[in-house]
Amino acid sequence: MPGGVYTQRFVFANGTNLIFAVPAGYRAIVRSLNVYQGAGATGGAAFFVNSIPVAQLLPGEFKSASQEMRVPAYAGETLFVQTFSAASVAVLAGFIFEDHDGPIGRQLERLEGTPLPA
Repeated sequence: MPGGVYTQRFVFANGTNLIFAVPAGYRAIVRSLNVYQGAGATGGAAFFVNSIPVAQLLPGEFKSASQEMRVPAYAGETLFVQTFSAASVAVLAGFIFEDHDGPIGRQLERLEGTPLPA
């Protein structure tokens, strides 16, 4: 089991586009994207991991929307939130933990030299 788990609000985007880079030795799990749209009927936000679209929320004027998820991002990958108007506010939340073995981890080390079950 990896050590040290930290809850974190990765990105708070208030009418701007922001990036969170997962630091070396850590893994991030994104749990939610929450968007509030202020004045102006058009707006919202989108979430990407390494330029791959994951979620897009388009709440109406003076409304909010949220999307629950379980999206992993490994060391060196980027979490990007794009807001669509100056009145869009987005929060990307989840947790980050120490992961010095990377995406494959010790699971493969344990399998090395072990025969597969019949």
